[in-house]
Amino acid sequence: HRRSEIKKGNDMYGLDCYPEPVNVLSFNWPQADCYSMFTAFHHFTPQKAQQILAFAAQNRLPLFIAEFTERTWQNVLGSILAPLHVWRYWPLLPMVYGWDAMVSHLRSYRLGELRDMVHKSQVKDYVWEIKQIPHPNFSMNLTCVMGIPL
Repeated sequence: HRRSEIKKGNDMYGLDCYPEPVNVLSFNWPQADCYSMFTAFHHFTPQKAQQILAFAAQNRLPLFIAEFTERTWQNVLGSILAPLHVWRYWPLLPMVYGWDAMVSHLRSYRLGELRDMVHKSQVKDYVWEIKQIPHPNFSMNLTCVMGIPL
């Protein structure tokens, strides 16, 4: 089947986007100015995550990864307790949400693990930056990994 072209200015911010799902592990990414992955990186095994970072660096592709999940005891406990207030209305929903959130927090990469991955993916004229941005109102961080070709 024929792949879609990038749609120009397809959203309220005028950003271009690729309208179809992309299998990032196929390493046959559609042409784009920047690649982004939001709240999905923790779903990849360390080996697959390393391959994604290495592919971006070796092919000099700008990459931005953002995760709000974090492997801390506060987040794991919060994922169990937060959905309990809806228990009396939808008994299965808190269990499903709590399980998914807990597993996502537990699978999230710590800063040291991300630093090791980008160190192994270092190539000439490509810079990695890892940041944690604290949320102003909640006790959680947004972890960002940025790969930038020079």
